[in-house]
Amino acid sequence: MKKWFFAFLAVSYTLLCVSAGLAEEKSQSPAVVIRTPSAEYDEKSGKITAQNSTVEWQGIRVTCPFIEVDTKNQEARSNGDIGITWENFKAKAQSLFYRRADNTLTMDNVSGGNPELSFTTQRMYLDFIREVLRLSQSPSFQTKDFVLQAQEVEYSLKEKVWQAKKVNLEKGEWRGRAERAYYSPMEKYVLLEGQAEVFKGENVLRGERIRLDLGTGQVKVEGDVEINILP
Repeated sequence: MKKWFFAFLAVSYTLLCVSAGLAEEKSQSPAVVIRTPSAEYDEKSGKITAQNSTVEWQGIRVTCPFIEVDTKNQEARSNGDIGITWENFKAKAQSLFYRRADNTLTMDNVSGGNPELSFTTQRMYLDFIREVLRLSQSPSFQTKDFVLQAQEVEYSLKEKVWQAKKVNLEKGEWRGRAERAYYSPMEKYVLLEGQAEVFKGENVLRGERIRLDLGTGQVKVEGDVEINILP
């Protein structure tokens, strides 16, 4: 019993040390909470294995078939069927890794979405300091009308807004691109900015902004619009 109780405290401490790191940046920081029905501690290796574990932080819930915690190196990892939920989003990942020195939770081969869109990415980071989810290595988003690919995508847990860099867009025979894209789940549209343009063959529409309505599929070009149409 003492061994199990010590192991449970060690698991909690290792993940809660995220909050200690955040405390250096802010006066008040939300705690990371891990829940598990059982855990085993190997005194020789300093590793803890917790089965059927759940990690919760800032409304994000990560469920793992197990978590292995290295108390000496302040690292944690898991693999298998990992579930991730926040707000109305649900996703799956194949592996998870946390290193105290980086204060970032890394998840690989992630796919998921909400009723309006789905996404896939090779890697997703939960940055505890900046309070963002960051998708990298070819993230792709899809709605019923659009396919959007980006160099990198971030989701702000505070502002509830997606931001993407170096965006390419597809809608049927139309293509589009922009330096940046923004998506707010509450507003149901995607906004492209920065050298924004859509084109079909030689026909091109350019503007300061391109608004994509996720409900109707309508594309609207705004601000200093330039239209190039070849007969």
